[in-house]
Amino acid sequence: LCLSDAVDYDFKQGALDVTPLINSCTSGGTYTTQFATPDQTKAPCWSNGPNNNVWFKFTATSTGFINAKVKVSGAGETMQNPFLAIYDASLNPLTCQNYLGAKTDLSLSYLGLTPGNTYYIVVDNYAGYAGSFDLCLSDVVDYDFKQGALDVDAQMNRVTSGGTYTTSYATPDQFKASCWSNGPNNNVWFQFTAVTA
Repeated sequence: LCLSDAVDYDFKQGALDVTPLINSCTSGGTYTTQFATPDQTKAPCWSNGPNNNVWFKFTATSTGFINAKVKVSGAGETMQNPFLAIYDASLNPLTCQNYLGAKTDLSLSYLGLTPGNTYYIVVDNYAGYAGSFDLCLSDVVDYDFKQGALDVDAQMNRVTSGGTYTTSYATPDQFKASCWSNGPNNNVWFQFTAVTA
């Protein structure tokens, strides 16, 4: 029998501070939802839960941006069908992602955080699929948003190959183009400098 009175990341009150993890990743299945207790409410886009949710917190940096990735496809990562969400300090949901497959990693981004404020990342799994996972964080605004539009000047008169870019997990940003039938859905951004003809 083992007993502890220290609140851990199974609950919001014991959320693990992962600010030092920003711009890096854990490996080998560092965290786990195994035996975790359902806590608070499920994120708006999750298909069920909370089931075995665990809690992390971070302090927003000067970029006002965060990208969080839950990895379940690598060595030591046993969780399946992960859920992911980001909340503000008052537990208002900012963005969330439902599972996309048993061993499919999840990623989501949010731009508009207040630098210096505390935010929460919640990781859960579809009922019955608890296990270990890894977490990656980045505060570098990427091409998911106009502010991080990828400069493709070097691609002028060239073609990429092999599926270089992706709209998977991308956040609806700005507005839909006038000729699009719907959206924005998962739009991503590129920029280039016009040259003389």
